[in-house]
Amino acid sequence: GAMARASIFTSDRWRASAGLWVTQGPSDEIPEDSHGGAEPAGPEPDAPHLGYGASFEDNNSNKEVGGMLRVMAPGGVTVQASGFTAKYDAASDFGVYALNLSLQFEPGSHESPLFTLRSEGVLLGEQYLDPASGNKARAYSGGYYAQVSRRVGSFEPVARWSQLPQSVSGQGILVEERRQLALGLDYWLSPSVPLKAAYQVELDGSDSISLQWAMGF
Repeated sequence: GAMARASIFTSDRWRASAGLWVTQGPSDEIPEDSHGGAEPAGPEPDAPHLGYGASFEDNNSNKEVGGMLRVMAPGGVTVQASGFTAKYDAASDFGVYALNLSLQFEPGSHESPLFTLRSEGVLLGEQYLDPASGNKARAYSGGYYAQVSRRVGSFEPVARWSQLPQSVSGQGILVEERRQLALGLDYWLSPSVPLKAAYQVELDGSDSISLQWAMGF
């Protein structure tokens, strides 16, 4: 794949940048070793479960083309919109497209914000062949989260709510509904290396505890 990024304008209070990328598109088959590739029980949905990160014999097919626009405004506000369109079947014209919108709000000084609010939502549209009518149909899925945190020295308490609404295609479930409340505590070993611990309350499943060590570049 290839990516290009450019700064649109920069001032003391405003910044804006944009990006464009071209990479391999999705596949209509999820690899067996992929994480999160388990299909819901029950009737099969008409729309296929798509997988990403696949390699195709024809490097000129199944391309994904996407773009991004980011604006940093006064008051600690950052807004970013991105999206892509792609074909997932080289033998047909069935495609998939997505739109992502994210927001970050950090009031107070840049060195010591009062808190950090992050929110992100995504909408995914997928074309497929309706076996009942033989015509092209569309299925939609998506999700969102909202997270608030406050840094106190090296510690950062975090609370997050996330939801994936159920998506139905034909008589089958394409995406199972999932609602989660997560309460966690991050410990920053360095400015770019946090150790994260969280208790995740699953309203549509079993609760869990997660430990994660992350590294930023």
